[in-house]
Amino acid sequence: MMGNSINYSDFFSNALKKAFKLYKGRFNDCKAEFSEKYVHDIRVSIRRFLSLNLLLNRLAESVYSDELVQLLKKQLKMLNLLRDTQVQIIFIRRLIVNHPILERFLALLLYNENETVNKMYRKLSELDFEEIEGLAVFYRLDIKNKLTDDEFIKRTIKETLETYYQNICGLIEQIDRDNPATIHKLRLAFKKFRYTIEALEPIINVTKHDLKVLHAFQTVMGKIQDNCIIHRNLSSHIENQIIIPKVRFSPVLNEILRQRELLINSFMNRINIISNFWESKRTDLFKNN
Repeated sequence: MMGNSINYSDFFSNALKKAFKLYKGRFNDCKAEFSEKYVHDIRVSIRRFLSLNLLLNRLAESVYSDELVQLLKKQLKMLNLLRDTQVQIIFIRRLIVNHPILERFLALLLYNENETVNKMYRKLSELDFEEIEGLAVFYRLDIKNKLTDDEFIKRTIKETLETYYQNICGLIEQIDRDNPATIHKLRLAFKKFRYTIEALEPIINVTKHDLKVLHAFQTVMGKIQDNCIIHRNLSSHIENQIIIPKVRFSPVLNEILRQRELLINSFMNRINIISNFWESKRTDLFKNN
């Protein structure tokens, strides 16, 4: 496909095909088993597809895009609750060894997981996957026919990534380590930047090491968000239950906050990786220039 020059029409057509194939595989995995890994993987595959779609919307409009995106976003919304529950289960199982007081909370999480999985099975069985697949095929063909101006495509790609980067810089300036919500906002913006970079990897000057560094930065932000969800939900459970004196939960809540501090320290130590990455790429972004 590449040769000495890039055929952008073929590249983006194939990128859509690859992204949808990955999503379809993850969809089938989930239908077979709603494990934490499979739920994580399908959510990531949907987010990758949506990030690619955002870029393509800047390059060429397609009548097939909106409907396909709405269907995928509905699936993502359904999967988010299940994923949060499963992450909490994994986290609490690690803590329960030293904090058996969490047994009732773990039992509640396991019950919620089972209920949510049953709902997901019903929802997925109602989906018309042939409709989704058909929209993806027509979307890919439509885009392939519309991407004809290479200079416009390159300029738009660079402008899009620069816009994402500037937004990230603004959010970094607002970071308050005592307010993890500011880190979560950065995480959401960074995901869009990172997934777009990964989709463009065959045509831009990024290395496997670059991608690993970006992945590691996103991972630590994700762990901070998971920690916040667990602390919030456990605190709510403590307030609502009347069997165990609330003060007895203080050690485990303090342990969760201690772990959060370590994660935030790791995050703060990595915060310059975004500027280091983009400043080294923006002037010579494309391969085969």
